[in-house]
Amino acid sequence: MEKVDTYQYQVLINISHFEAGVDGEVRLTADWEIIGKNDNESFLIKKLNYNEPFEGTDFKSVIKAQSRALGNLSREIAQAIASLSNSNT
Repeated sequence: MEKVDTYQYQVLINISHFEAGVDGEVRLTADWEIIGKNDNESFLIKKLNYNEPFEGTDFKSVIKAQSRALGNLSREIAQAIASLSNSNT
């Protein structure tokens, strides 16, 4: 069976900062880029900074805030891909 590539875009993500501060916030700083299938076309380049608050000092609170921050990153990327896909139809 022959493998067929069916994707249109690739997403490159560089997370430069991802930590929980003593001030009760998780910080996520990342650069991301959507490129074409053949690496020859850049469709979108973005930098983001998210701060997600957490309460308490336990790991569970920190992990929940980290998960929310990564969820925000994922949603932003998914929305950008959907917009690109809609504009190419």
